Amino acid sequence: MHSALLLEEFVRAIYQQMEPQDAVSLSLTCRVVSDFVLNALWENPISLVPLICVFPSKFIQAQPIRRSVAGTIAYSFVSDSFDSELEDSQWARVQSYASRIKRFDNLREHAIGGVLKGLVYPNVFKALSEKGLSEAKPLFPNLNSMSWFPGIYDIGFLRALTSPSLKHLRFIDFPCRGLYEAEDDFDTDLQELWAGNLTILEDISTRCPNLQTLVLPSTSWKNRTGQRLAKGMRNTILSWKHLRHLDFDHTDDLVLQHVSTLPKLRTLAIALSNDGYLVQDTFGVSTFQSLNRLILREAVGFEPCAKFLEALSRAPGLSCLELHSVAPGSISDLLNVVNQRCSPDLKELSVYENCGHPRDSSPTSFLTAEDLRPAYSFHSLEKFTINTRRSGKLSDGDLLELAQAWPRLVSLNLNVHSEYQNTSCLSLGGLAVALQHWPYLEELGVSVDATAPSIDYFCANWPDGMPQVPTLRKLDLGASQIDDNTQEVAQCLRHFIGGLERANLQAWSEKGRDPSDKGYSWSWKRWQDVFDTITNYPARMHGRDH
Repeated sequence: MHSALLLEEFVRAIYQQMEPQDAVSLSLTCRVVSDFVLNALWENPISLVPLICVFPSKFIQAQPIRRSVAGTIAYSFVSDSFDSELEDSQWARVQSYASRIKRFDNLREHAIGGVLKGLVYPNVFKALSEKGLSEAKPLFPNLNSMSWFPGIYDIGFLRALTSPSLKHLRFIDFPCRGLYEAEDDFDTDLQELWAGNLTILEDISTRCPNLQTLVLPSTSWKNRTGQRLAKGMRNTILSWKHLRHLDFDHTDDLVLQHVSTLPKLRTLAIALSNDGYLVQDTFGVSTFQSLNRLILREAVGFEPCAKFLEALSRAPGLSCLELHSVAPGSISDLLNVVNQRCSPDLKELSVYENCGHPRDSSPTSFLTAEDLRPAYSFHSLEKFTINTRRSGKLSDGDLLELAQAWPRLVSLNLNVHSEYQNTSCLSLGGLAVALQHWPYLEELGVSVDATAPSIDYFCANWPDGMPQVPTLRKLDLGASQIDDNTQEVAQCLRHFIGGLERANLQAWSEKGRDPSDKGYSWSWKRWQDVFDTITNYPARMHGRDH
């Protein structure tokens, strides 16, 4: 044991290995427990259920739920207003436990695990909110981080959860889910509820002045809900001087103008508008001074992504850039803009094109070296991912050129999750040559041609098989082709695969991706035979149905 390890750290390390319900039961039943032990036990409770159990039993109603997982219990308060009945000493006990909570990693209605498996009914959120807000002291005065999956009627509880101590707030799902385009179809009570609750952003900015992380996922709605959210963001964003990470989908030009001035913002993830509102003068001179990671989502084609980068008044000092399109676009044109606008020290670059059939893609239905070549100037690149529905058309020479351009790669994924029949021109021999240029490679995703002619050529030139890459830990063979030559393929890959922690592959039929096709079953069985042939294989093989 390290001489500097404190007893408190030692106790915390022990309790981190306990089941949450066991830790809570221990804290509630032990008569004499030191403060630092209680802090360790209550630092990150599984849900609100442990706190509910602190209340006297006469206030709690716990009922099994029929037609659900065995042992599931629904927790609620017997009375919505128990202020008059709850004694000060009883509330002080609840506060003493709540004040020790520092994190809620997955706060939601569902509480999972053993005897505390259950549901928390909305009246619990309502009662705690009313009681907590009536006190001068916040209910959770030391809460630092929270990930929350609120029900549509639970969002009011946010006011009781938040306090100046909260620095990281992540909504697992957007609390407006259920309010779709047809807002007029919803009942009046629900509309009135959300007319007030959409001031959520103003509440957060007021109650959490030290907020550093805000994740508020949504869809790019054009209904009144989305408009209110954008307005709320415009009204509050400038008050978040400490914000470092912002993930917020519903943006407009005014929101982006305000966001660009945040002095400490390091990570920005947004959904781009389909209206093409970005113009050259959208951003001022001093924009995104500290931005390190940029994620652009929901673009229709890559042109909105390119416009966003071109609208920046200077080349950002990004180390990570991630671009998503829901429609086909020109990858080479996009990467040309990235090459012009981004720092040559870019470390991570990811491009995702989620479009229809590859013949709908432009300018070609294939992914070629010409598409990727504009990014070859980023010689410090450590991670590159491209994922489209296009079939790959990269030769061994193309892969070698890529390897020479990016010698520092740690992770490479080349279109391995395309949903259409693989037409890879990469051979195992070409892959073996390229691997010699990547001394740091830990993760590789690539589809290869392992059919009989390719393997025969490989065996003639590489009699000892594919050499092992000491640094490689994860391999994704994607839609690699194979014949009945499973023994030969296993012989070629025995050293290469032997040291992996994880392997993944997809099986393809000649007709497409449908697992009911016989071709799919045969292909999968062949690859399964390859992995089974390699003895002492420590990694798990993951496929479509695994």
